[in-house]
Amino acid sequence: MRIRAVTIQAAVAAALLSTAAAAQPTASRPWSTEGRIEDSDAQEGERRYDEHRVRLEAGRRYRLTANSEDFDPVLRLFAPGGTEPIAENDDSGGSLNSRIIHVPESAGNYALRVLTFADTGRGAYALRAELLPPLPAATAISLAPRTMTWTTFTGELAESDPQIGETRADDYSLYLGAGEEVIIRLDGAFDTVVSVYRASEREGEPAASNDDGGDGLNSMLLFRASEPGEYVIRVTALGEETGPYRLRIGQ
Repeated sequence: MRIRAVTIQAAVAAALLSTAAAAQPTASRPWSTEGRIEDSDAQEGERRYDEHRVRLEAGRRYRLTANSEDFDPVLRLFAPGGTEPIAENDDSGGSLNSRIIHVPESAGNYALRVLTFADTGRGAYALRAELLPPLPAATAISLAPRTMTWTTFTGELAESDPQIGETRADDYSLYLGAGEEVIIRLDGAFDTVVSVYRASEREGEPAASNDDGGDGLNSMLLFRASEPGEYVIRVTALGEETGPYRLRIGQ
């Protein structure tokens, strides 16, 4: 009978330990504990670890920290029943200690795992969970409208203009500095196409081109010069059409 009683008491103690309530940090009382990583602890790969349960509420901000003067700690957070960490940190705040700021999507008993960065890491650590105040509302700002100067040119594609492929073309040259941006808008009585070339590569492929980026069949293009130099803006039609157009360049 004595042996049976001891067996029952051990089983009850194990059951109570496994069903113990998880620690729950509050605004007035953070949760903390101390422990040691030993050779007898659970193993993840070649590294030893301890695991603690902590209750976290949905939508609340928590700061979770693991500090040690004996080894480089790594802190991992697991969702209830999860097998993969939902948050992890190694070094934080310019030290080897670990810190996680987390806002759970759902309430439950989460697992905090403290493990060593190095396989040989052993020693004491301190683990802490704090409930943080919510982030303050973001300051509303409004941006001042960007001032842009538009230069407008009017022209007409005609049969007398140079022929490029199947269409006629008018070219305009301008100098752009490195990184300088221009917005080019081309409106016409036909399906317009606007292209930008390096001045030395007018017979080659354009650096940028647009067909219907504007309203309807009109063209609009934002171009940024990769290097300083002369550039050519070419006005053409999608097909063989001709007619009046308006070219606007904004800076």
